[in-house]
Amino acid sequence: MNNLSTMTSQTMTLKEIVDLLNSQGAKIRHNNAMRVVERMAKATEFGTTQKVFCEIISGLGQVNKYPTYALTKRQSIAVSAQLNTTLLMAIIDRWDELEKSRKTDSLPPQFARYLERKKTIPIGHFIALEIVTLELTVPLHGQGVDIFKEMMPEGSFVRSWNKTLRSAGEVIESFPTHRVQTEQGRWVPERCYPHRLHVKAHDHFWGVWLPEKSPKYLKERQAPALEAIPNAIPTLTDKLREYSPRISSKPSQMSMF
Repeated sequence: MNNLSTMTSQTMTLKEIVDLLNSQGAKIRHNNAMRVVERMAKATEFGTTQKVFCEIISGLGQVNKYPTYALTKRQSIAVSAQLNTTLLMAIIDRWDELEKSRKTDSLPPQFARYLERKKTIPIGHFIALEIVTLELTVPLHGQGVDIFKEMMPEGSFVRSWNKTLRSAGEVIESFPTHRVQTEQGRWVPERCYPHRLHVKAHDHFWGVWLPEKSPKYLKERQAPALEAIPNAIPTLTDKLREYSPRISSKPSQMSMF
Protein backbone atom coordinates (compact mmCIF):
# COMPACT_ATOMS: atom_id res chain seq x y z
CA MET A 1 0.00 0.00 0.00
CA ASN A 2 1.42 3.37 -0.99
CA ASN A 3 0.87 6.59 0.94
CA LEU A 4 2.21 9.84 -0.47
CA SER A 5 1.11 12.06 2.39
CA THR A 6 2.57 10.49 5.53
CA MET A 7 6.17 11.01 6.61
CA THR A 8 8.14 11.11 9.83
CA SER A 9 11.75 12.09 10.39
CA GLN A 10 12.47 8.47 11.41
CA THR A 11 12.89 7.20 7.86
CA MET A 12 15.62 6.14 5.45
CA THR A 13 15.12 6.15 1.71
CA LEU A 14 15.51 2.97 -0.31
CA LYS A 15 17.97 4.86 -2.54
CA GLU A 16 20.21 5.47 0.47
CA ILE A 17 19.96 1.79 1.46
CA VAL A 18 20.92 0.59 -2.02
CA ASP A 19 23.81 3.08 -2.25
CA LEU A 20 25.09 2.00 1.16
CA LEU A 21 24.93 -1.71 0.36
CA ASN A 22 26.61 -1.16 -3.00
CA SER A 23 29.38 0.84 -1.32
CA GLN A 24 30.05 -2.28 0.75
CA GLY A 25 30.45 -4.46 -2.34
CA ALA A 26 26.90 -5.45 -3.22
CA LYS A 27 25.60 -5.12 -6.78
CA ILE A 28 21.96 -4.13 -6.38
CA ARG A 29 19.88 -2.26 -8.93
CA HIS A 30 17.53 0.32 -7.44
CA ASN A 31 14.66 -0.70 -9.72
CA ASN A 32 15.00 -4.32 -8.54
CA ALA A 33 14.99 -3.11 -4.92
CA MET A 34 11.80 -1.15 -5.66
CA ARG A 35 10.11 -4.39 -6.75
CA VAL A 36 11.25 -6.09 -3.55
CA VAL A 37 9.60 -3.36 -1.46
CA GLU A 38 6.40 -3.53 -3.53
CA ARG A 39 6.26 -7.30 -3.05
CA MET A 40 6.88 -7.09 0.68
CA ALA A 41 4.34 -4.24 1.04
CA LYS A 42 1.56 -6.63 0.02
CA ALA A 43 1.82 -8.16 3.48
CA THR A 44 -0.15 -6.24 6.12
CA GLU A 45 2.62 -6.84 8.66
CA PHE A 46 5.05 -4.76 6.57
CA GLY A 47 3.07 -1.58 7.20
CA THR A 48 2.35 1.43 5.01
CA THR A 49 5.02 2.49 2.53
CA GLN A 50 5.76 6.05 1.44
CA LYS A 51 6.69 6.71 -2.18
CA VAL A 52 8.90 9.78 -2.50
CA PHE A 53 11.35 11.18 -5.04
CA CYS A 54 15.12 11.55 -4.89
CA GLU A 55 17.05 13.90 -7.12
CA ILE A 56 20.36 13.13 -8.80
CA ILE A 57 22.61 15.63 -10.57
CA SER A 58 23.96 14.41 -13.89
CA GLY A 59 27.48 15.10 -15.11
CA LEU A 60 26.08 18.10 -17.01
CA GLY A 61 24.58 19.56 -13.85
CA GLN A 62 20.99 18.63 -14.76
CA VAL A 63 18.73 17.56 -11.87
CA ASN A 64 16.89 14.31 -12.58
CA LYS A 65 14.01 13.02 -10.45
CA TYR A 66 13.61 9.32 -9.55
CA PRO A 67 10.96 7.56 -7.43
CA THR A 68 12.02 5.66 -4.33
CA TYR A 69 10.56 4.68 -0.96
CA ALA A 70 10.94 6.17 2.52
CA LEU A 71 11.17 3.28 4.97
CA THR A 72 10.97 3.05 8.74
CA LYS A 73 13.78 1.40 10.67
CA ARG A 74 11.83 -1.85 10.89
CA GLN A 75 11.02 -1.81 7.17
CA SER A 76 14.54 -0.89 6.07
CA ILE A 77 16.08 -3.74 8.05
CA ALA A 78 13.54 -6.21 6.64
CA VAL A 79 14.17 -5.02 3.06
CA SER A 80 17.94 -5.06 3.54
CA ALA A 81 17.75 -8.66 4.72
CA GLN A 82 16.03 -9.51 1.44
CA LEU A 83 18.55 -7.57 -0.64
CA ASN A 84 21.76 -8.72 1.01
CA THR A 85 21.79 -10.61 4.31
CA THR A 86 25.59 -10.50 4.58
CA LEU A 87 25.71 -6.70 4.56
CA LEU A 88 22.66 -6.20 6.78
CA MET A 89 24.84 -4.91 9.65
CA ALA A 90 25.84 -1.91 7.51
CA ILE A 91 22.20 -0.76 7.51
CA ILE A 92 21.84 -1.36 11.25
CA ASP A 93 25.03 0.67 11.87
CA ARG A 94 23.67 3.45 9.66
CA TRP A 95 20.47 3.55 11.71
CA ASP A 96 22.53 3.84 14.88
CA GLU A 97 24.31 6.85 13.33
CA LEU A 98 21.01 8.46 12.33
CA GLU A 99 19.46 8.01 15.75
CA LYS A 100 22.52 9.41 17.51
CA SER A 101 22.59 12.46 15.20
CA ARG A 102 18.90 13.12 15.81
CA LYS A 103 19.42 13.02 19.55
CA THR A 104 22.00 15.80 19.22
CA ASP A 105 19.63 17.88 17.03
CA SER A 106 21.83 17.67 13.95
CA LEU A 107 21.57 20.21 11.16
CA PRO A 108 19.12 19.53 8.34
CA PRO A 109 20.93 17.98 5.34
CA GLN A 110 20.51 21.05 3.11
CA PHE A 111 21.92 23.36 5.80
CA ALA A 112 24.97 21.14 6.24
CA ARG A 113 25.39 21.16 2.45
CA TYR A 114 25.16 24.95 2.40
CA LEU A 115 27.79 25.37 5.14
CA GLU A 116 30.16 23.14 3.19
CA ARG A 117 29.62 24.98 -0.12
CA LYS A 118 29.84 28.41 1.51
CA LYS A 119 33.59 27.89 1.90
CA THR A 120 34.21 28.24 -1.85
CA ILE A 121 31.70 30.96 -2.80
CA PRO A 122 33.54 33.93 -4.38
CA ILE A 123 33.64 37.08 -2.24
CA GLY A 124 30.68 39.33 -2.92
CA HIS A 125 28.43 36.50 -4.10
CA PHE A 126 25.83 34.07 -2.74
CA ILE A 127 24.17 30.85 -3.92
CA ALA A 128 20.50 29.96 -4.27
CA LEU A 129 20.90 27.18 -1.69
CA GLU A 130 21.36 29.90 0.95
CA ILE A 131 17.94 31.43 0.27
CA VAL A 132 16.01 28.15 0.22
CA THR A 133 17.85 26.74 3.23
CA LEU A 134 17.43 29.71 5.56
CA GLU A 135 13.86 30.53 4.48
CA LEU A 136 12.46 27.00 4.15
CA THR A 137 14.48 23.97 5.25
CA VAL A 138 15.67 25.38 8.58
CA PRO A 139 12.14 26.48 9.66
CA LEU A 140 10.82 23.05 8.64
CA HIS A 141 13.57 21.41 10.69
CA GLY A 142 12.30 23.35 13.68
CA GLN A 143 8.95 21.61 13.18
CA GLY A 144 10.60 18.19 13.12
CA VAL A 145 10.36 17.80 9.33
CA ASP A 146 13.58 17.39 7.36
CA ILE A 147 13.52 17.52 3.58
CA PHE A 148 15.11 14.30 2.36
CA LYS A 149 18.79 14.82 1.65
CA GLU A 150 18.33 13.48 -1.90
CA MET A 151 16.05 16.43 -2.68
CA MET A 152 17.41 19.72 -3.99
CA PRO A 153 14.65 22.36 -3.84
CA GLU A 154 17.22 25.00 -4.71
CA GLY A 155 17.31 23.51 -8.22
CA SER A 156 13.63 24.30 -8.68
CA PHE A 157 14.18 27.79 -7.28
CA VAL A 158 17.16 28.42 -9.59
CA ARG A 159 15.23 27.44 -12.72
CA SER A 160 12.41 29.83 -11.83
CA TRP A 161 14.68 32.68 -10.76
CA ASN A 162 17.06 32.41 -13.71
CA LYS A 163 14.08 32.79 -16.02
CA THR A 164 13.09 35.99 -14.18
CA LEU A 165 16.65 37.33 -14.27
CA ARG A 166 16.97 36.73 -18.02
CA SER A 167 13.64 38.52 -18.58
CA ALA A 168 15.09 41.48 -16.67
CA GLY A 169 18.12 41.58 -18.97
CA GLU A 170 20.65 39.89 -16.67
CA VAL A 171 23.32 37.79 -18.39
CA ILE A 172 23.55 35.00 -15.82
CA GLU A 173 26.19 33.21 -17.88
CA SER A 174 28.55 36.03 -16.88
CA PHE A 175 28.16 35.19 -13.18
CA PRO A 176 30.96 33.08 -11.65
CA THR A 177 30.57 29.45 -10.67
CA HIS A 178 32.27 27.23 -8.14
CA ARG A 179 32.69 23.46 -8.27
CA VAL A 180 30.63 21.41 -5.80
CA GLN A 181 30.48 17.69 -5.11
CA THR A 182 27.11 15.98 -5.45
CA GLU A 183 25.75 13.22 -3.22
CA GLN A 184 26.83 10.82 -5.96
CA GLY A 185 30.44 12.02 -5.79
CA ARG A 186 30.49 13.98 -9.08
CA TRP A 187 31.90 17.51 -9.33
CA VAL A 188 29.57 20.00 -11.06
CA PRO A 189 29.49 23.79 -11.46
CA GLU A 190 27.11 25.84 -9.29
CA ARG A 191 26.11 29.40 -10.21
CA CYS A 192 27.02 32.20 -7.78
CA TYR A 193 25.03 35.43 -7.80
CA PRO A 194 26.32 38.97 -7.01
CA HIS A 195 25.19 40.48 -3.71
CA ARG A 196 23.36 43.26 -5.57
CA LEU A 197 20.70 40.63 -6.40
CA HIS A 198 20.31 39.34 -2.85
CA VAL A 199 17.14 41.31 -2.06
CA LYS A 200 15.63 40.38 -5.42
CA ALA A 201 16.34 36.72 -4.68
CA HIS A 202 14.33 36.95 -1.45
CA ASP A 203 11.57 38.79 -3.32
CA HIS A 204 11.43 35.98 -5.88
CA PHE A 205 11.39 33.30 -3.18
CA TRP A 206 8.42 34.83 -1.34
CA GLY A 207 6.61 36.36 -4.29
CA VAL A 208 6.98 33.64 -6.91
CA TRP A 209 8.67 30.38 -5.96
CA LEU A 210 7.07 29.64 -2.59
CA PRO A 211 3.44 30.34 -3.59
CA GLU A 212 3.61 29.25 -7.23
CA LYS A 213 6.34 26.62 -7.61
CA SER A 214 6.94 24.98 -4.23
CA PRO A 215 3.47 23.41 -3.82
CA LYS A 216 3.86 21.19 -6.89
CA TYR A 217 7.53 20.50 -6.14
CA LEU A 218 6.92 19.39 -2.55
CA LYS A 219 3.59 17.66 -3.14
CA GLU A 220 5.20 15.36 -5.72
CA ARG A 221 8.23 14.56 -3.58
CA GLN A 222 7.46 14.98 0.12
CA ALA A 223 3.89 16.12 0.81
CA PRO A 224 4.29 16.37 4.63
CA ALA A 225 6.91 19.08 4.16
CA LEU A 226 4.31 21.12 2.26
CA GLU A 227 1.73 20.52 4.99
CA ALA A 228 4.18 21.68 7.68
CA ILE A 229 4.99 25.05 6.08
CA PRO A 230 2.20 27.07 7.79
CA ASN A 231 3.42 26.00 11.24
CA ALA A 232 7.09 26.39 10.28
CA ILE A 233 6.52 29.95 9.00
CA PRO A 234 3.88 31.58 11.27
CA THR A 235 3.92 34.80 9.21
CA LEU A 236 3.41 32.89 5.95
CA THR A 237 0.15 34.52 4.88
CA ASP A 238 1.40 38.04 5.62
CA LYS A 239 4.64 37.41 3.71
CA LEU A 240 2.82 35.99 0.71
CA ARG A 241 0.49 38.98 0.53
CA GLU A 242 3.38 41.43 1.02
CA TYR A 243 5.63 40.00 -1.67
CA SER A 244 3.01 38.99 -4.21
CA PRO A 245 0.18 41.53 -4.64
CA ARG A 246 -1.51 39.29 -7.19
CA ILE A 247 -1.82 36.45 -4.68
CA SER A 248 -5.32 37.63 -3.69
CA SER A 249 -6.51 36.84 -7.21
CA LYS A 250 -5.11 33.33 -6.95
CA PRO A 251 -6.92 31.68 -4.03
CA SER A 252 -5.93 28.26 -5.30
CA GLN A 253 -2.30 29.12 -4.54
CA MET A 254 -3.11 30.27 -1.01
CA SER A 255 -5.14 27.14 -0.35
CA MET A 256 -2.08 24.99 -0.98
CA PHE A 257 -0.74 26.07 2.43
